Amino acid sequence: MNSFFKDSSIIKVGEGLQDRLRLLDSSTEAPTLEKINDELINFGLTSREAKVYIHLARFGPQKANKIAEDIHTHRTETYHTLTSLQNKGIVTATLERPISFVALPFEKAIEKIIALEKERVSLTEKKSPHIFEIWNSIPPNIEKEIPIMQFQIFEGID
Repeated sequence: MNSFFKDSSIIKVGEGLQDRLRLLDSSTEAPTLEKINDELINFGLTSREAKVYIHLARFGPQKANKIAEDIHTHRTETYHTLTSLQNKGIVTATLERPISFVALPFEKAIEKIIALEKERVSLTEKKSPHIFEIWNSIPPNIEKEIPIMQFQIFEGID
């Protein structure tokens, strides 16, 4: 598992955040954040989406390059992840240049994720008769039985 947190007893986030953050003792807060990360994954976010969302939710508006630096991922991957989170409606972008990204408050984000999942299930239910129809329209695979040559070995006493 690609851990969100470092294995040391102190979690160090990018150097630029040192002034803004209190250092976290991994024996107290980190396991809780790991649990939240795991639950967000269970709710349907990817591992990277969960990391980026947690980072934004905890530390406020951030620019993509700063997020990438802080969570130790490539900037291009971070942009892809932020776009995905925007498409899910749990992250927004500011109009300023350079663009900063803002997380929806945690409770609203969970509500949004649940609503998206309900919508996906509803759409799947609506489409299921169509896929059954397509499946049933495929002719059965009727092949001529090909005789299989078999042999048997008998062992006996001479």
